Amino acid sequence: MANYPKPTALKLLEGNAGKRAVNEAEPKPTITTEPPAWLEPRAAKYWQLLAPKLALLGILSEIDTEAFARYCDGVGIWIELSKFVNKNGTAYAIPAIPPDPKTGSKGRPAKVEAYPQARQYKEYSEMLLRFEMQFGMTPSVRSRLKVDSPELRIRGFGTEDDDLNS
Repeated sequence: MANYPKPTALKLLEGNAGKRAVNEAEPKPTITTEPPAWLEPRAAKYWQLLAPKLALLGILSEIDTEAFARYCDGVGIWIELSKFVNKNGTAYAIPAIPPDPKTGSKGRPAKVEAYPQARQYKEYSEMLLRFEMQFGMTPSVRSRLKVDSPELRIRGFGTEDDDLNS
């Protein structure tokens, strides 16, 4: 996985451990929780759950809405793929076809093929993880965040009962 520059908001929440200079000229777009109009209802559910928390941390801005909307849409697709894989497994058997001397067919041995949905499930899992790291939504990224504001603690950040962890 590539090392992308860390968003300044995350760097500051982590305490800027590397003590590198923070870009003071970085654009500071308006923080928002407003989803794009095209967002499908399935994705809007995840937006409504997560966007206010990211906006409160200063991570979700009006410029980030398209990327975050793609993340929310991807979560909905990933859940559908997860349901398929949980119901059907990751692969299916193709029975052998015995040789047929009358037609000269050599037959085919039995084999196992992966469901396309299983491959898609894996690809979406990897893609969503990259998004989550960019938006500070993984346990390893959160473990480096420093939440000193009592207001953020009251709203569930930095506590075990944060519903993002469930």
